[in-house]
Amino acid sequence: RIDPNDPSTGKKSRLLNNKYFRQALSIAINRDPIIEAVMFGVPKPAQMAPREVSPFYHERLNKSFIEYNPEEANRLLDSIGLTKRDYEGYRTFPDGERMVWFLHYSDILIDEPVQFVTDDWRRVGIRAVSKERSNSLFNVDVHSLNNDFTIWQGLESYLPLIGPADYVPVRISSFSAIAYAKWYIWGGLHGDPKATQ
Repeated sequence: RIDPNDPSTGKKSRLLNNKYFRQALSIAINRDPIIEAVMFGVPKPAQMAPREVSPFYHERLNKSFIEYNPEEANRLLDSIGLTKRDYEGYRTFPDGERMVWFLHYSDILIDEPVQFVTDDWRRVGIRAVSKERSNSLFNVDVHSLNNDFTIWQGLESYLPLIGPADYVPVRISSFSAIAYAKWYIWGGLHGDPKATQ
């Protein structure tokens, strides 16, 4: 959500809508240590996509931008204009303003993966702060669009037709793209004027 009283929200929105920014953040995450330390080395790195057991499995989608490559992440971040650094070595917005991202997660989830991600992003100059919330406050933040990143457990083995909200924003209970979910539910796909309110 862009808050007119907080110019950084507009800057964050522009970055989040830039695929190269999202790609850089993804390849900056070293998934193997997370899997080893938190999940006993059992799963394989993957995106939030149907797994091999699903008839909807798509290898390219499943494996897109999961290879740990901090050099390429730095190159992508530089290429989109995030070249300035503050005195601590963190990247700033292109205008030099301090850039801080918050990773919201519910207290019903384990918190170890969050620390791995914030550490990995720090290595490419992205300042991220983990923000644990009670589950009720977490849901308030998500549905009021008052968050930068939301962390939730993946249900990637589901058939998308059974649990589509895990993949596309078609319900308010989705944890991504809530504004699109509201637009869809309120009839935006069919031109309902209420969808713009």
